[in-house]
Amino acid sequence: MASGAIGKRLFAGLVLVVAGGVLLASKLMRVDQAPLWLLGAGVLLGLYGILTRGAGWVEVGMLGLGLGAGMLLGDVTAAGIPKGVWLPLAPGAALLLAWVIVRLLGFQRRRWPLPLAVVLLALAAVRLADPLAWRLPPDAEQVIRIWWPVALIVAGALLIVAALRRRGR
Repeated sequence: MASGAIGKRLFAGLVLVVAGGVLLASKLMRVDQAPLWLLGAGVLLGLYGILTRGAGWVEVGMLGLGLGAGMLLGDVTAAGIPKGVWLPLAPGAALLLAWVIVRLLGFQRRRWPLPLAVVLLALAAVRLADPLAWRLPPDAEQVIRIWWPVALIVAGALLIVAALRRRGR
């Protein structure tokens, strides 16, 4: 594998680990402004990606924007959408928008945002259509709300390990 691809995977892994760590920290300690920082960072990274023609920056920026919006709106009812639906809806919509932006601007085409966006939007649609159909016990829901960023950390760590293994070959 080319060293550029290894570097990209290493960078993507680091971004996931850092994002997951920040999100986990915001769940474990009181950080009221974490969603606002994610919103701001997402907008800046997305704009940077558009200006430098970097699809990865657009995708990461939109994911940050979606996560920030989901966290900000996740515990409230806004625009007629009940609480609990925003957390999958906002990142899903942001990833779909990132996929569209990358396609419209003719950047390097990547597939990963679209399937993830579809899954998140489907989860939001199921939850919106029948809130009781997808209801977890309150204790389980609380555990998931706090610890879901660990999935980002694990995914990032796996990318880092894979990139370092390929670099060693």
